[in-house]
Amino acid sequence: MLNLGDFNSTVKQCLIDNQNAIEKERLEPIHPQTIVYRNSVNILVGKQGSGKTFTCVYEIAKITQLHPETHLLVVFCKDENKEDPTVKALSQMINVPIEYVIEENAESYVRKLLECKREYDLALETGETENVDLETLKINDFSRPYLHTIFLFNDIAKSKLFNRATNYFNQLLPICRHIQVSFFLNVQFWKSLPPEIKANATLVFIFGGFDSRQLYYIFSQVPTAMSVRELIDFYRTLGKHDKLIVDCENGDIYSPDPV
Repeated sequence: MLNLGDFNSTVKQCLIDNQNAIEKERLEPIHPQTIVYRNSVNILVGKQGSGKTFTCVYEIAKITQLHPETHLLVVFCKDENKEDPTVKALSQMINVPIEYVIEENAESYVRKLLECKREYDLALETGETENVDLETLKINDFSRPYLHTIFLFNDIAKSKLFNRATNYFNQLLPICRHIQVSFFLNVQFWKSLPPEIKANATLVFIFGGFDSRQLYYIFSQVPTAMSVRELIDFYRTLGKHDKLIVDCENGDIYSPDPV
């Protein structure tokens, strides 16, 4: 017969013994001073010039200063014109290396990066560190208990990286907790997003400037406790550079003060 008391004690001890492994895979707010969750999928939808990239970089910069396990920002570009002007303007506020990767090299780069992260995790467990590629990870030592990476994609509409459900990057979205990656995905129109991205959203940032028809389409596909009519009325109080944020984890809706 099962002794439930002993069983529960053993379960608690197992959780304690594996606390570090469990900790790194949690989906939880990174820090009280940032709205972003660790290991999350963040979608920013807004028209050109609405402030999507600035908001991304602003939140990313805070994460790199508040979360010491974050080791790298990867910015994915469609062509060789790599350097994003907003990222460049705020780069001094970003406390981790920035790697620019063009789309045609994106999958091979990320496969290698994630393999290096797995080797890092194994080295922490075994103490065998000689095979870990620290150069690819952009770190100098093994001081972090795990490595949290940020991926930034600007204007993913019609991106070949996400245009099919079977694409490699669409397969990464549901497992971002297991690979310790937070995604920032910028797009001008919600309708252009594949269903796989919408289904895995953690936070949705909706910037000002959309009409009622576009808003109805967006709000009918995000999980909130408010009615679509209430959401549209709330949204109409925003300016073009303001934003409404939907927390898909708990259904909360809010509009932060502008920077």
